[in-house]
Amino acid sequence: MRVAIRADASAKIGSGHVMRCLTLADELAGRGAQIIFLTQDTIGALADRICLRGHECLLLPDNTPESTARRLAAIRPDWLIIDHYGCDADWEACQRPYAGRILVIDDQADRKHDCDGLLDQNLHHDPAARYQSLVSPLCHMLLGPSYALLAERFVQFRMQRNPSGAVQNVLVSFGGSDPTGETLKLLPEFVLALPDLHWHAVVGGLCPQLAEIRRLGETHAALTVHADIDYMPELMQTCDLFVGAGGATTWERACLGLPSIVAAVSDNQEALSDSFARTGAQIYLGRASGLQAEQWIHAIRMLCQDDAMRSCLCAKSMACVDGYGVRRVADFLMEGCA
Repeated sequence: MRVAIRADASAKIGSGHVMRCLTLADELAGRGAQIIFLTQDTIGALADRICLRGHECLLLPDNTPESTARRLAAIRPDWLIIDHYGCDADWEACQRPYAGRILVIDDQADRKHDCDGLLDQNLHHDPAARYQSLVSPLCHMLLGPSYALLAERFVQFRMQRNPSGAVQNVLVSFGGSDPTGETLKLLPEFVLALPDLHWHAVVGGLCPQLAEIRRLGETHAALTVHADIDYMPELMQTCDLFVGAGGATTWERACLGLPSIVAAVSDNQEALSDSFARTGAQIYLGRASGLQAEQWIHAIRMLCQDDAMRSCLCAKSMACVDGYGVRRVADFLMEGCA
């Protein structure tokens, strides 16, 4: 089976689209599929990382449907997977002559799609209703956290959580690129106000403030900076609390039962963060731009002192995500080519 994946990464939009597609690509490659990424040639495109994982990566000059169609005409994939907010039904229809089937990964439900399958791993009260007028009645819907695209390694660490122990290590992450600079703004305040905790800051290579954050880590013994890492499951398992953005790590944290305090750093994170908090699976403080460091610190201090609340957050988040979503999506794709 040949699979083409259309996804982008950059300092502006972050790395989430490409990273979750890489998780699916690795699973499919393990089953014998050939993977070709199609990504726009921008700073931070992650082409090197894609190639290091053993996949082919073709660079595009822009996101016009014609640019992708020209590449697909030579590839002729069995499946085209599209994870891109800039693609809609008209864009997808241009790819139809060159792809056997199309799977769209979306979480916005704000535009029509021309696809054979749609994956939205987010938590919603009535997820099917969101897309009822946006896709064909024949479109196969893969909806909810049971399809969350997580690497197999998260499942391996799933049962090792001990939420009743004292909080010692706190994981801080506001996304791979942290476009609003929350990490650098908040870390000095956290370290000063809560000196008994050890802070683990995770940032990506796309973060424009990476050098400054690293210097901060060199001057504070209670702060360790982890840049562009490939050991997130192991790090999450060793930490007792998460503080940061309610974005791509939501499902990873839930699978491992890591008690979390989050804020939204972009529009698309608000609904996800709020709906997840309403199930009792995390604490959501609102939009990060409207928060002061003192509000974060108060929430962290309160949760550190409340063993019962941490245990509750752990149990409810783990109930949402079992970690086998990537297998289910891969099964669907493989069966579609049987």
